[in-house]
Amino acid sequence: MTETKPKSRVHTYVVRAALLLAAALSALIWFHPTVGYAKGGAIDGADLRGGLLLILWLVTGAFVLCASLTVRLTKGRPVQVVLAYIAGIAAAIAILPLIDKFI
Repeated sequence: MTETKPKSRVHTYVVRAALLLAAALSALIWFHPTVGYAKGGAIDGADLRGGLLLILWLVTGAFVLCASLTVRLTKGRPVQVVLAYIAGIAAAIAILPLIDKFI
């Protein structure tokens, strides 16, 4: 059995937490009776759940991918691991204009 480095163990927990949060939000969007439906305006009552789920998982994927790559490239100092998650959040925010443009 191979031993994992402490930074890998912590990163595993963070990625699992991010994926569990995304899964919980997905369930909320899909099963809640009012979340995911347009209210008012020309598209009143439109079902927007599919688009919301796509955006949620694309943003989560961008965060996890960027954070994982950054953790992989760092030397393992705690400050660098924290910076990896900041980079992941920045990647998730940076992808939003692309999502807005193409979806």
